[in-house]
Amino acid sequence: MKQDAKEAALKIYTFGKHSIVTERNERRTLSLRELAVTTGRQIVPSFDTFTNYYDKAGLLYVDDLIRNELNSPATEGYIEQKRALVVSAMKYEVLHFAALQKLYDAADGCSSLDENRYFRARREWDTAAAMIIGPTDGSNGNLLYELAASQCAEFNTCDTKTGEAKINQSIEASFYAGSYLLKSKSCKSVGDYANNIENLLKVRVQYSITFPPFSLSFSYRQDLSLFCQHNQGGSDTSHSLLRHEKQ
Repeated sequence: MKQDAKEAALKIYTFGKHSIVTERNERRTLSLRELAVTTGRQIVPSFDTFTNYYDKAGLLYVDDLIRNELNSPATEGYIEQKRALVVSAMKYEVLHFAALQKLYDAADGCSSLDENRYFRARREWDTAAAMIIGPTDGSNGNLLYELAASQCAEFNTCDTKTGEAKINQSIEASFYAGSYLLKSKSCKSVGDYANNIENLLKVRVQYSITFPPFSLSFSYRQDLSLFCQHNQGGSDTSHSLLRHEKQ
């Protein structure tokens, strides 16, 4: 989108390009739009609140927002805002809920007597970790995990010994614990860790809105901020989230 190649961006969003998955011994391309519209997201406890929020704007979740922006003509001076809005929606909404879906699917499949379903649950837990954490090859990621790492110094929330974001350490610990509990089929605890990770991620989402790594329009940040507050009973301001991360 930096070259205003909206048609190419829309095609990649709709049909995918680099992400390959294997299902029933067949390899296929996984697209972001597939993640954005799958009905499987309904397993996430906060999903109904999210869809109700978008319904008020006449949108079908964030998919309509993304496609509307990519299909509409960019007015002069709005190209960068359009790019920032679409990229933000993909990273902090589409992938956010896709990861949560994998977490709760894993918790749901933990107790399955079907061996194939149980092993799929273990893969789903690992997939959720990949969606949140991003690359582990030493390169800088560009997802929620990296957002925390890049901003912890500014908010004084880095571990003084390791320099890592404290909230990332908490997320990692929850992933490791959930993976171990999945192996031992302690399924209720797996669900508890899925919920814990979801709550920790809300901190990251709020930061991406209040202090985005790129320029977003004030109205868009305000709308999403109001959603986050509504989703958590109106108590979630950036200040209370900061206190939570410092704990």
